[in-house]
Amino acid sequence: MFKTILVPVDDTEVSAKAVKTASELAEQLGSSLLLVHCLEPLPTYTGNVAVYLPEGELDRAAAAYGQSVLDTYAESLPKGDHKTLLHRGDKKAWRELLDVATHHHADVIVMGTHGREGLSHALLGSVAERVARHADVPVMLVR
Repeated sequence: MFKTILVPVDDTEVSAKAVKTASELAEQLGSSLLLVHCLEPLPTYTGNVAVYLPEGELDRAAAAYGQSVLDTYAESLPKGDHKTLLHRGDKKAWRELLDVATHHHADVIVMGTHGREGLSHALLGSVAERVARHADVPVMLVR
């Protein structure tokens, strides 16, 4: 049924819950997991901090952080069929996740959501909501 389960991850509690849920689902269905952390493009203006850093340092730090998030989750999973992907793109995270899902033939996406409502939702938006609205595959949102 679901051969490949895509799990977008960051360092939040809801992401950890999504990984746990996806891991349990993968175990029951004999599926493989693909944990992905998307690096969004850095803002063009990074303030005075960038003046004091070597060129590319912010990008390297973001990549190192993203890889550490992936490694932490991968270490927590039981031995099995799982991969990690640090994805660098030039679009918004939700669009990149959809591209990754298509490219890696994901059959389902399991992701955490904060369940924001009202003003915070309007201001911050929701990657999970956009993925769920635009994905070509089923999306399971975990809170």
